[in-house]
Amino acid sequence: MRVGICDDEVDFHDTLKSCIDKYAAAKAIPAIYYDFTSGEDLIKHLLDHNDIDVIFMDYQMDKMNGLETSKNILERNIDIPIIFNVFFSIFFLPLLLFIPLRLILSDSL
Repeated sequence: MRVGICDDEVDFHDTLKSCIDKYAAAKAIPAIYYDFTSGEDLIKHLLDHNDIDVIFMDYQMDKMNGLETSKNILERNIDIPIIFNVFFSIFFLPLLLFIPLRLILSDSL
């Protein structure tokens, strides 16, 4: 499983990887991670590579937030499931526009 993590909080990358590692171990599948701290970096990567199976996307980031990043990915017809990480439930409703595969409240990890 090739996992892209897009979150400007680098410490959260490790927390999320720990959770994913537990899942991957239970399913006996390897997890490979691609770390991004901005939506811009993620999009640049996706335009040049086809090596990510799923993206964990932070909602609240500088410059380009997760919603804008996801919209940009969809507009480019890049077909990758996106799972949003949100810390505050107030951000939940706008995310429904993208019909996310899953929504994770960050404070529940």
